[in-house]
This record gives sequence, structure tokens and C-alpha cells, in this order.
Amino acid sequence: MNYAEIHVNPINNKGDLVLRHPYGKEGCEEIGINFASVSNIPSADWFWDAEGFQSAVQIQGTLNHSEDSDQGWTVEMAVPWSALKPFSKGDCPPKAGQKWRLHAGVVYKPEFNPEKRRKSKHVYWTWPALGIIDCHRPARWGFLVFDEDVKDVK
Repeated sequence: MNYAEIHVNPINNKGDLVLRHPYGKEGCEEIGINFASVSNIPSADWFWDAEGFQSAVQIQGTLNHSEDSDQGWTVEMAVPWSALKPFSKGDCPPKAGQKWRLHAGVVYKPEFNPEKRRKSKHVYWTWPALGIIDCHRPARWGFLVFDEDVKDVK
């Protein structure tokens, strides 16, 4: 089991990594992995690169200025099929009717305080709603269903 994480923040800093298995016992058990058999294997590969990954952001408001009202921010991401092929269980680009698991989320710290960095509360918005605060639970992710054959766009 391998899955990729791709991160973008409001100033367009990007990060990508591969997780070899979920972090915890519950996440492994939900997908049929014996946690004891993988607990000694490092879960993250921070050296993986989603080669060709591009993103752009737009902020509708002011960054890190909590005294005003903002509309939010948007991100547009383009991930080449070649970067995703190692995670596919077949065709990449996918064919019509194929399903991939997907989790999308935003983490927000409404009261950032550098002195209390680890104690500040986080607000999470996710699709799908997982019912728990643990995004490393692939069995709870939504399905992305391809409804027509995807063309490999250059």
C-alpha cells in the first residue's frame, strides 16, 4: 500500500510525499494491513517528488491579518499522470468507470500564537467528512470516479 500526499498553502509553498502505510493501527486495520508487520517500517518517504506538479493560488483577502474579514483563498493544481502512475492499480490515465480514492482537506489555525504553537486549536474542513480527525484513513476517503476516458494532455 502506497499513497501520495500533495500539499499547497496560501503562499503557494508546495510539498509532496509518499506514505507507505497509514500512521496508526486503526488506519491499517481498516484496509486489512497488520500494523505489527509495518510498524517498524518508516511510514513516510519525504524524498518522493511528484515530478511536473504545478500549482497557483489566489488569496481573496489579506494573509495572516486576523483583524479583517477575508473571502478565502483558492488553489489550482495540475499533477501529471506520470507522477500518479505508481499509485494506480492499472491504467494511468484512468479509463471510464475506474475509481480512485481521494481525500481533500484544509487545516486552519484561527488563533495563531507563536508561543503556544503546539497548543493552538486547528479547524479542519475535509471532503469527504471522515468523522474523525485523522486524514490517514484511506478506507474513509471518497471515490473519484472517471466518467470518460481521460486524454493524456501535453
